[in-house]
Amino acid sequence: MMPDNRNLSCCRNVDCSPAETRFENGHWIARKVGDDGDWIAVPPQKIEHDRESPDGRSHLCSRRMWINSRGDERLDVFCFIPGSGS
Repeated sequence: MMPDNRNLSCCRNVDCSPAETRFENGHWIARKVGDDGDWIAVPPQKIEHDRESPDGRSHLCSRRMWINSRGDERLDVFCFIPGSGS
């Protein structure tokens, strides 16, 4: 469930994957493992504090959304779970 809305599913088991992460200037930034796209800032309200990663790795639940016919996109973050040791 989403950290900021426990009534909504975080990723429906399709949008979540292990993530590369960095902690910079007091904020998490992440991108899915294997993604060559930009690193994204993780909104603080999307960070899971009540659950630990089941495999110790960081996980990012997100989806690229096309916002117009020109091919512009945005990346919506649903949930982020820092890995142990992160």
